[in-house]
Amino acid sequence: MKRFSFSAGALLTTELATAVVAAAAFGGIASSFPNGQLQFLECIGTSGCAQAAHVMDGPTGLSIGGDQGEVFIASTASNSVDILTRDRKHGTLSQKDGAHGCVSETGDGGQCGDVRALLGPTDLINTENFLYVASPGSNAVDLITKDKDDKTWGQSGNPEGCVSEGGTDGCDTGYALTGASSVELNANQSKLFVGGTNAIAWFERNRSSGKLKETGCISPTGTEGPGCVAGFVPGTVTDLSASSDKKSLYAVVPGSPGAVLEFSVFRGALTEIGCINDDGSNGCVDSPTPLVNPTGLQLAENPRFLYVAANGSDTLAAFARDTKTGLLTPVAPPTGCYNPGGTGGCTAALGLTGINQVRVCENGYCVLVSATDGVASFFRNPKNGVLSQPNDGVFVPCFNLTGTGGCTAAAGLGGAMGIDSIGGGTKQAYIAGSTTDSVSEFHLR
Repeated sequence: MKRFSFSAGALLTTELATAVVAAAAFGGIASSFPNGQLQFLECIGTSGCAQAAHVMDGPTGLSIGGDQGEVFIASTASNSVDILTRDRKHGTLSQKDGAHGCVSETGDGGQCGDVRALLGPTDLINTENFLYVASPGSNAVDLITKDKDDKTWGQSGNPEGCVSEGGTDGCDTGYALTGASSVELNANQSKLFVGGTNAIAWFERNRSSGKLKETGCISPTGTEGPGCVAGFVPGTVTDLSASSDKKSLYAVVPGSPGAVLEFSVFRGALTEIGCINDDGSNGCVDSPTPLVNPTGLQLAENPRFLYVAANGSDTLAAFARDTKTGLLTPVAPPTGCYNPGGTGGCTAALGLTGINQVRVCENGYCVLVSATDGVASFFRNPKNGVLSQPNDGVFVPCFNLTGTGGCTAAAGLGGAMGIDSIGGGTKQAYIAGSTTDSVSEFHLR
C-alpha cells in the first residue's frame, strides 16, 4: 500500500470549456501535462499475466522498497508477503524462489520463508532492511528482516519478531492490536503507528535492529495498557498517513458515514484534535463534500493537502491542512471533490467507481487512485493542490480490466487495492489486484 519515502482546478468533463478552465488554472502548463500519465507494461500473478507468481492470493497492501529494488505485497488470502524483484531500469517485476521471494504463515511447503503471526495481512511498510506488516487475523504487527549475508527475508525466532495482542503466537506482548489492519512510520522512522479495531497503537522503533517497544494507544476507553488515552475511534482503522513535519497523523475509519480522524503528535504519542465525516454526527465536522465510507488517504509531501478516498460516495475528496495546528478544512466543491457523476457539486472525473486507495506521486505533480477493477490518474498542481484529468486527446485518465467507462484496458487490475509509485530516473506505479491475484505494472510520466 505504501513505501516510507512517500508518503486539489478543474477536472475532466465532457465539455471543452472545462479543459480550457483547467489550462488557465495551471498557468499554461496544462497543454503538455508531463506528469501523471500512466502507460501499461504488464502484470505478474495470474495466467493472463506475463509472469506467474506463487502464493499471491488476495493481494491488498503494496509497498515499494526503499532501495527501489523490491516490491512487497501483503496477500491476505494466502497469509503471506510476496517479495518481488524490481528491474530498476525497466520497472518490470519478477519473483525469486524460497525466502527470497515470499514469506508465509506456514512456509507453503518450502516455497516461502516460514514466519508466525501472519494471518490475513492487509498492510505493510518498509524501511532499509525492515518490513512491518499488519495482520488482523493474528491481531499482530510482524517484523520481517532481510539477512545481510544471503539476502533472504525472515523473522527472528525470539518474541521480538512480532508483537501481538496478549503475546499470542510466541510474540512480544502487546495491547490495542485487535484487528491490526494498517501501519505507518513517522518522518524520521523512530515511531510506528498501528491502526486496528477501535484503536491506534504506537511504538518506539530501534532504527538499528528494527525492534518495537509499545508505548501507548488511543481508544474509546484508553484502558488497554500503559500510555493509553481515550479518544474517538469508531471502527477499524484501514489507513494512516503521517505528516512529513512530524506534527500530525491522520486516519480513516470506514462505515456509513465513517470518519477521517485528526491527531497531533508529540514525542510519538497521539492527541485527538478533531474528526470529519459525511453527516456531522458524533461531534465531527460535517464535510461539504460526499464522504461516505472513507477507506484510504494520503498527505502530499509538502504537507498542506490531504486526499481521501470515500468508497461509499465514489469520491476523491481534498482537505487543506493547517501546518501549525494540524487541523483539516474540507476544500469546497467543485475543486474539493471528484466523482464519476459530479454529484454533490463535485467535478466529474473518470475511473473513480468503487474508489479504494489514493497515493500522491513522489514529485507532487500527480495523484493515483485504485478503484474497483482499475486505476485513475490525475495531474496535480502542487501549489494549490488542485487536480485535473487533462482533456487533450493524449492523457489517459484511467485503466481497467474491460476498457469501459472512458478507460483503457489493462490486465491484472481486478479488485484494485494497494498502490504505490516511484520517482527518480525511471518512474513506475504498481497496483495490487485483489481478485485477479496479481500486480499490474505501469510506466509513470
